[in-house]
Amino acid sequence: IRDDHVREHSLSLNDFTLQKVVDTIKGVEQTQQQVKHAKENTTNFVNTLRRTQQEDVGIE
Repeated sequence: IRDDHVREHSLSLNDFTLQKVVDTIKGVEQTQQQVKHAKENTTNFVNTLRRTQQEDVGIE
């Protein structure tokens, strides 16, 4: 496990099993993907908003 936080969490589980570790890692990976998509969507929205504002003002 490369991520320190995930490793610490996995080792702190009382009933440490491979399945619990796999489930934890899958959850972390899903969360990371959601954060990545949210950042991309926010960046795209901001860029679109800036372009629209510049066009309204007449800046190209």
